[in-house]
Amino acid sequence: MGMIWWTFYSAKISPKTKDLPNFYALVVVISFVALIGVFWEFYELIMDRLITKNNYISILQSGGLIDTMKDLFVDLLGGSVAILMYLNERKKQ
Repeated sequence: MGMIWWTFYSAKISPKTKDLPNFYALVVVISFVALIGVFWEFYELIMDRLITKNNYISILQSGGLIDTMKDLFVDLLGGSVAILMYLNERKKQ
């Protein structure tokens, strides 16, 4: 939702972005959500391996992979819901 605000409502962005086709709005927001999700997974990995040294989640075990895929799926699902709500609201205007 922050990316939706930044892209379509912020005064720092060109007014032309408000007229982007729906497909481009969807691509921009979903791409941003995926990027943030991947960065978050790297953060979790670094915290687990280098900082805490507890190794709670092992990359080689299926539990770590399942957790990562679940997190990324939920990120994309949330981004999809947010962009669909935005597009629905945009259609009403």
